[in-house]
Amino acid sequence: MRLPKRPFLPGNTINLNTGQTRFHKSHQLDFVVKGVPYITEKCLPGIGGIPLQSSRSDIKPSVYALGEVVKLPPWLVFDKHVLVFDSYYLQKLDDTTSDNYIVHQCKIYFFLEDGTIKVVEQRNPFHDGLSSGCIIHRQRIRYPAEGSEDFYDILDLNIGNDVEFFGKLFRLIDCDEFTRKFLNRLGIFVPDKLPLPEDPLSKNMKEIQTKKIKPLRINKKLTLDEFLCDANRKLTFHAYWDDRDNENGAVHLLLVIYYIVDETIEIKDVTDKNKVVNVLKREKLKRMYNIDMKVLVLLNHLQY
Repeated sequence: MRLPKRPFLPGNTINLNTGQTRFHKSHQLDFVVKGVPYITEKCLPGIGGIPLQSSRSDIKPSVYALGEVVKLPPWLVFDKHVLVFDSYYLQKLDDTTSDNYIVHQCKIYFFLEDGTIKVVEQRNPFHDGLSSGCIIHRQRIRYPAEGSEDFYDILDLNIGNDVEFFGKLFRLIDCDEFTRKFLNRLGIFVPDKLPLPEDPLSKNMKEIQTKKIKPLRINKKLTLDEFLCDANRKLTFHAYWDDRDNENGAVHLLLVIYYIVDETIEIKDVTDKNKVVNVLKREKLKRMYNIDMKVLVLLNHLQY
């Protein structure tokens, strides 16, 4: 079709086979009730609202066929719906022993409204000085493959799966009740809870605390006169420690002091009279005390 009064030149003809009737400038933002802006579509629109060729995707985020559910924006359908998974990752140490790692227990939050992920590390009282709290802020996370344009989705998160976020490999071991029911309704099987591996650092700290001796406490049943009477009384024993089985070992002369007032023991090394070394500071000593020395009492001596 062309205008008869104009010459047949480029620009003076109209092509009716364009396949669209809207040619206005498109936009991604729109307004809902009371002027609240929101993103209308995830894909980038072109002229007339048609998605650009580079932003078109054949992947459908929903497991349902199109047309079986009411078309509502995901930010409205899944508002405040969050999938929560318990997970952990291992931090390698430079130590050459077998227990050269630390177990960090975390929670992974997957927000259904926009597919974003947040990772929060749980506080461990035995991990003093180590990071805790939010270690990965809420965002969409790409696959670790170099040059990948795809993001982690709901199908990637399940008990027993390993996911890598920014160089950290997380193992999912459990989820909350809402997450389990939500995935089951989508036809996704959720395995049972997996055990959390034992943390060597926490285990060692617990053993130290169980062996820790309580602070010194004076016997409250003693009267003031009895306390003052025994305040300066102590039992002194001369002993030696034979350490010649070890390399560069020697025989050490020891002084074992027993304080009557609070039943505490103190051990001093008096081999060199010009330099007295405290082998054991004053404290209550258990009968089965883990100390790597053989002490032989040579002479017991009572001092008042």
